[in-house]
Amino acid sequence: MRADPDFTAYVVARWRPVVRVLVVLGQSVERAEDVAVASFARLMSDWGRLRREVDVDVELARVVLHGWVRVRSHQPAPRVPATVPAARLLTQELEDQLALLERIVAGLDELDETTRVTVVLHHLGELDQDQVAEVLGMSRAEVGRRLSEAAHALGLVPLDPACHSAAGAIDVPAPAVDRVVSAAAGRRRRQWVVTGGVVATLALAVGAAYVVTKPDPAPAPPGALDVTEVENPVQSAWWVDGTLHLDHGTLRVADVVQLVETGVGVAYADSEGVVRSIADDGSRLSLGTLDPGSPLVSQPRIGWVAWSEPGDGDLVIYDITAQAETGRVDGAVDLRIIGWDRDRLYFHRDGNDWSVSITPDGRTTDPAQVATPDGAFGSMLQDVSAGAELRRGGATLDIFQPFVDAPNEVPGTSGQLSPDGNYVLTHSGDGRPSTYDARTGAPEASWFDDTWTPVAATFTAEGRIVWVVDSHDGSLGLYECQSSMSYIDSFDPQNEPCTERVDLGTMPVLAGVQPGLAAPRPWSTA
Repeated sequence: MRADPDFTAYVVARWRPVVRVLVVLGQSVERAEDVAVASFARLMSDWGRLRREVDVDVELARVVLHGWVRVRSHQPAPRVPATVPAARLLTQELEDQLALLERIVAGLDELDETTRVTVVLHHLGELDQDQVAEVLGMSRAEVGRRLSEAAHALGLVPLDPACHSAAGAIDVPAPAVDRVVSAAAGRRRRQWVVTGGVVATLALAVGAAYVVTKPDPAPAPPGALDVTEVENPVQSAWWVDGTLHLDHGTLRVADVVQLVETGVGVAYADSEGVVRSIADDGSRLSLGTLDPGSPLVSQPRIGWVAWSEPGDGDLVIYDITAQAETGRVDGAVDLRIIGWDRDRLYFHRDGNDWSVSITPDGRTTDPAQVATPDGAFGSMLQDVSAGAELRRGGATLDIFQPFVDAPNEVPGTSGQLSPDGNYVLTHSGDGRPSTYDARTGAPEASWFDDTWTPVAATFTAEGRIVWVVDSHDGSLGLYECQSSMSYIDSFDPQNEPCTERVDLGTMPVLAGVQPGLAAPRPWSTA
């Protein structure tokens, strides 16, 4: 029995998160490796169907949890303390990671089982909140609540960077692809097939029983907006004509000028500069007021938003899940917010570029000046993503990639990088977007008829692009497409590169588009 190349690549990509999940849930590295091998072997038995019909990451998480429960039930053992592998040198960094790992593990042991699994799947298993919700049969809002409560119970706000740092102390062995293939071959006779489809309840037997059930729908919070359940045709929030489109529902909001994803819903600013958040269940919260024309930016994976206040221009950092301001930086006349890259917020002030981050205990670090790459003196930092920098040096934009000496030059006066730093959307003076490969500077071909005009675009969390296009037929079209025509989804090669068109009569507000990075509003096709 031979492994499909796509399956082998999947095992290599997901091996480390799976082993880390199991270790933090109390297994030794050796036992975690055994469970990981058995879990991947189950997926291999029905790989062709799974990759076509279901979210494979969700199915893998279900199988891993089932394997974890079986092992813990049949072979009970005390939690294995974190130790230093003999092959690794105990540096100060590793010692700090080990201490943080022990703190997280001890804190998680004090939480209820469902919350502990929720935290581990999201922060170590690298599942997004929708995927965790599907695995555990709960709402996305419930996942967000449990993650927030866990972070504060552990005294590690934000929790995501702390977990990523602690994970570095876990000595994960190389992916055991050969063992997975051998195990899959042995199970083939028994036709051990993973069950696909939507599972509303995940039942796990631990001792007598351990059951994670789908909770009854929570009553709408007081003052919450009515949410109409409907799936979003694109993987990004958007607003048009008084209707706000979230991942799984729509609701009426009269005035939206800027919109960003928060991981548990959205935050938006209206024409008066008032900043509010709306959760997936329709609950609302007033956050503050931003300086008109300045950007509202977010880091959805961690649930942070930031903006510049009117008047003194202070930069405010707000934790959506904790519903509290978590940091503030003194303003200046030339303060300009650039955006987030993982747990760091970049901004321009006093003639220089700076960044701050939030420590695991919730403290905002002192601003650190951003070093200017060689050859970029006098340029303006426009965006940072996955370590790549987008800078404006005049009439063009330069893209500086990590460990690459020379930048790539692309046309445009402003722009934004994809989450992985591999692509860039640029905008010329009229605000109309174009796409380039950030690694080479080469333009990406348009998905649309040459006579059509793109008027707005933004990257999704998956690195795809949501486009608004004027096809000059009396309406605008909303699409979500792959970033590049050269990309083929090897897990689903028949997947359509673009979603079906959604007809719009007026210009929408897309989540993540900063002021000035889209054609002027109002836009009408009449």
